[in-house]
Amino acid sequence: MAEPVGSNGQVQQRVRQIASDVLGFAALRPAQWEAAAALAAGQDCLAVLPSGAGKSAIYEIAAIALGGPAIVVSPLLALQRDQARALRARGLTAVTVNALSRRSARDEAGRLLATGGSGFVFLAPEQLARDDVRTSIARAPVRLFAVGEAHCIASWGHDFRPDYLRLGGVIGAFRERPAIAAVTATAAPPVREEIIDRLSLADPRQVIRDFDQPEIRLAVRAFHRADEKREAMLTAVREQEGSGLLYAATCVSSCTPRCPARSTSTTRRSAEAAGTASRPPRSASTGPRTWECGGSSRPACRTRAIWPPWRARWTARSPGGSWPLVPG
Repeated sequence: MAEPVGSNGQVQQRVRQIASDVLGFAALRPAQWEAAAALAAGQDCLAVLPSGAGKSAIYEIAAIALGGPAIVVSPLLALQRDQARALRARGLTAVTVNALSRRSARDEAGRLLATGGSGFVFLAPEQLARDDVRTSIARAPVRLFAVGEAHCIASWGHDFRPDYLRLGGVIGAFRERPAIAAVTATAAPPVREEIIDRLSLADPRQVIRDFDQPEIRLAVRAFHRADEKREAMLTAVREQEGSGLLYAATCVSSCTPRCPARSTSTTRRSAEAAGTASRPPRSASTGPRTWECGGSSRPACRTRAIWPPWRARWTARSPGGSWPLVPG
């Protein structure tokens, strides 16, 4: 088990100091505080918190408190990239290793693990299929092992990732077992039990918070014609009061040319119905294609690449109300 940073009082003081002085947080939410302090004290932790609750801050603070290498496994490559960039901006060592990584990134991660230096290695789960990666991890003096999107380990879940089944073996192969953090935004009690069992969490601190957000509502409408769906999207944008987001699926080549999600001009007109549209230079290999419309009090329109195509859908959410959720 990871060696704690000191007594309870020392741990709390260290967590507070790291949050403010190192990461620049003005304050921590109670759930963040509880989970980070438990991990910094060397205790395993399962944190099930709503989206936007700051789950990444939990293992970042704990990893810095414990010192040494920290490994973060997550299937969200864009999130890994953003987190690593933010940590480097704070003067910390952070490297991402996934299918798109260059050899230099892999070498940097290998050196960090071999030397036991303080820093973060963000791993895509498929990397655990590589013998050399698992061997390097097992030999390294890792102080914290964090699993993002931990619900993906649930074998019956729709987000099940087979590579997550390797996590238990990776954790069991450590010469000195680190503190284990499992974080997710969705895990019913049966899934929590499966996470604890498959990751062999030892008497973990479970930090669970309420997911009720009464200001957000979802509705469902089915469409059989592309033009009807397109008109519903435009109407939703025009009629929405206040701020909001409209997510529209980007379809693959099997879709018809008239598909509203595939049409650049339609997407632009949709965005222009709410404000001025802009197209950032992002490719499909580095992240979702996104068109956004500006205006602090107007909706924002986005298209995102979603696979497989039969799971594509129009979705909309507003902080002060709702838009229809329309299956594709």
